[in-house]
Amino acid sequence: MIPAMLPSEYLGYYARESTRMSLQNSLRRYITYVTGEECTDVDASWSNYLNERDAAAIASDLMNFYRFPGVSDLAPLTVITYLSGAEGYLRDTCEISLTPLQKRLRRKRTPERPRPLTQDAEPSREMWQAILRHCDERTSAELLIALSGGLRIGETLKLQHADVDMTKVPTEVHISAKNSKNGLARTTYISREATEALKSYYLVRDAHIALAKCKSFSSKHDYNTDLIFPFAKSGELGKLRAALMKAGYGDLDPATGRGKVHFHLARKWFLTTAKSVAHPEYVEAWAGHEGYLASAYHRPTSKQDREEYLKAEVALTINVPEDYQQIKLDQSAELDELRKNNERLTSMLHILQSQLETMQMQQKELMVAHRMGESSLPRSGACETNDDESD
Repeated sequence: MIPAMLPSEYLGYYARESTRMSLQNSLRRYITYVTGEECTDVDASWSNYLNERDAAAIASDLMNFYRFPGVSDLAPLTVITYLSGAEGYLRDTCEISLTPLQKRLRRKRTPERPRPLTQDAEPSREMWQAILRHCDERTSAELLIALSGGLRIGETLKLQHADVDMTKVPTEVHISAKNSKNGLARTTYISREATEALKSYYLVRDAHIALAKCKSFSSKHDYNTDLIFPFAKSGELGKLRAALMKAGYGDLDPATGRGKVHFHLARKWFLTTAKSVAHPEYVEAWAGHEGYLASAYHRPTSKQDREEYLKAEVALTINVPEDYQQIKLDQSAELDELRKNNERLTSMLHILQSQLETMQMQQKELMVAHRMGESSLPRSGACETNDDESD
């Protein structure tokens, strides 16, 4: 089997370097597992492999990839990535592809096993501070929105200018049903810190778009949209990955090959941190978890909803000293206690006012009764006059 082009030439048709690197890795890993030999030269390994097999044998390898030694130890998503790269190359250069029936049968052959879970790093405020020091305005804004608002990466990148209301305190973020993962619209909030980061990003947004246009060879991507961050998800995750490496948080989980720190960890940190201060029902609703959006506790955009978020805002702020944070939390607790005392005193005042009004009414009634009693008595002067006349 002679391919129309070798992998190096084939990969050259992809404009994005990140895509070329990903496909090259998939082709290298696939051929390594199928042949059982370490691939040091992608072109040579694939050329030898294709020369030794006919179309039926190559298709059989695609069908039975899960059965090759070592493949069953990979994460399911990793296997799919390797297969996708190999299938795309074979389809485009050798006109070899599996039928829909063969793909369905392959899925049935897939061994069922517990999916390995990436052991995430233990997030801390110090960790996020270190990472943010290596982020530009764009990545800082995206990350702080997730850290203080609980947004997913997809939801963040789909935000439009009209979705964020910075005139409110705290800043409101509206996530439409079509842009949320579960198809339910919701309102969440972001911290003052995130709001300031977003304002800083707006000052250089045009420059970021201009640079992205220069780097992109594709005319399909539309940067003239109402999106706040009109950039591809892969590129944004790549920028975050670069910041993680510089900050010393680029370690990968050996079981899954995934980073121990990733964008979704910011959302997890938001949930854990906010729940330590605010009512969990509210936090779950801000995060968009189905079932909590209709909770009796949660009233979107209500005064109580805002006040509940403000309780958590300091805890969700990254660049504040720990002692300042504790002071603010203590002050918040003191304010809550003062508010409760004020409510009790107000209630007592209402009772006293009611009692005073009752006493005043009783006093008026007594005075009226006393006056009426006096007016019914005979006057002594009138009796004396009658006696004089009789004389």
